[in-house]
Amino acid sequence: MIGAVLSLELFSPMTIRIPYAPYHSGSYPLPPPSTIKGAIAYPYAISRGLSERMYWKAIEEVGEIVAYASAAYTSMLVRSTQLERFYQAIYQKPHRRAEPTWRWGTYFNEGYISFPRLLIFLLLRDEELVRYLYGIVRIGRKETIASVEEVVVDEPVLVEDTSICHPFYYPEGIARIDVEWVEFDDMGERYVVPLVSRVDARINVTPTKRGLIARVGNYYCAPVPKSAVGV
Repeated sequence: MIGAVLSLELFSPMTIRIPYAPYHSGSYPLPPPSTIKGAIAYPYAISRGLSERMYWKAIEEVGEIVAYASAAYTSMLVRSTQLERFYQAIYQKPHRRAEPTWRWGTYFNEGYISFPRLLIFLLLRDEELVRYLYGIVRIGRKETIASVEEVVVDEPVLVEDTSICHPFYYPEGIARIDVEWVEFDDMGERYVVPLVSRVDARINVTPTKRGLIARVGNYYCAPVPKSAVGV
């Protein structure tokens, strides 16, 4: 197993739509694991010459290699509201669908800005996937453009002691933290998002019997479930 931490610069607020929810229902505060895998699957599919209708195959293959995924901010996470447009013709009565006037609508949508960088934490079953991490160009929706500034790759060191880590979200029940938090659900799993607003957003993280702290490189660490590392 190999660990990787990505530092990303974002050029717009993150608007990661909650599945099966209305357009205006809001956004995840940070990209959930399914979104992170999708971000990797895009350059993975392009490199293999897969057409857009075959991207599901790339997502499946990437999903089998990614043992664990999480995200964190490096200083502050700020909620924003922005005006977006959406294609509404399919919701119109049949006689309106061909008219340009009824083709598009607008709504205010929730988004999040990560200052100054967004971090992605990964545990991979195959080091071959590392080469595609440099090709990530967006997170979630196509409008959230990202640029990879740094990729740290190392064999993860697993410890059971309290550690000072960036506020990576984690599956509920695998760790305890000393700050406030919010929660979100993704693919049947519930995640805890630590809330910190200071220049150096690092917190004390104590793993429970179900978790460990995984260190990658000299600076990054995150709580991970023991099941993700086969313990």
